[in-house]
Amino acid sequence: CSAHSATDRSKFHLNLLFKISEPLLSLGDSNLKSIIRDYRVYSKDNYIWSNIFFVSRDHVNQNIKDYYSDCYGIRVLDDVSVAEFFRKMNLRIPSAKEEHAKGLDTIQKVVFENHFYTDKYLEAERSFFEILLSLSAVGMTINDPKLVEILGRVIDKKTELTGVKDAWHQYEHLARWLIHLARILDLKSSPIEDVFLSSTLKSMTRMSREKRLGYSWHAFNLWSRQWSSIKASNRMLIKDFITENTTDSDALYVVRLAV
Repeated sequence: CSAHSATDRSKFHLNLLFKISEPLLSLGDSNLKSIIRDYRVYSKDNYIWSNIFFVSRDHVNQNIKDYYSDCYGIRVLDDVSVAEFFRKMNLRIPSAKEEHAKGLDTIQKVVFENHFYTDKYLEAERSFFEILLSLSAVGMTINDPKLVEILGRVIDKKTELTGVKDAWHQYEHLARWLIHLARILDLKSSPIEDVFLSSTLKSMTRMSREKRLGYSWHAFNLWSRQWSSIKASNRMLIKDFITENTTDSDALYVVRLAV
């Protein structure tokens, strides 16, 4: 692993890869825990998800995944070998570099020249993930009012696009965006908590376990199948909000799923 000096925190970046063989012994090292703690603060302040992983060729229990995520900010990738992990990652590097360059040019116009994304761009599922990567690239943090404004407008616009005629795929995209945020960020008490919860309520109350006119079956499948992958603290946040604000049976079914 590597890191810049403490005097250059704004450029601090860390990537750690562990094989789960003796994780508790590894995390018992005080220096390693100090590095992880510093990186958790950095990633939260800079609105990026953790780049610290456990890679396991075996299946890992969800409770263990939650433990490493909540206590150390470590994401567990199971049922994959280290060699396969790097093989798949290397295949994606060329396209990732290309998308990064395009995204950086666009985000600079949005942040510094008051431009905004077109509806056509935001209709594409990939747009949200490109925007998230670009925001941290221009040095914005989660506490930056401009970042909150941009992200809020993006989510609001996507929610608005779900109301367009014959655009039910937008409900699927919205669900995927919200699930992604809930996987990577601690949303409680964050500047985007209200926007996130409002859009989540809209997403969950317009989905259905059955194929019903006017409701998204695909969004329900996403929420129900990926509920366990959401950070435990965010599952509780969503559950409390949904329980207090709707009696929709399908929404309540999802937030009460055992993990």
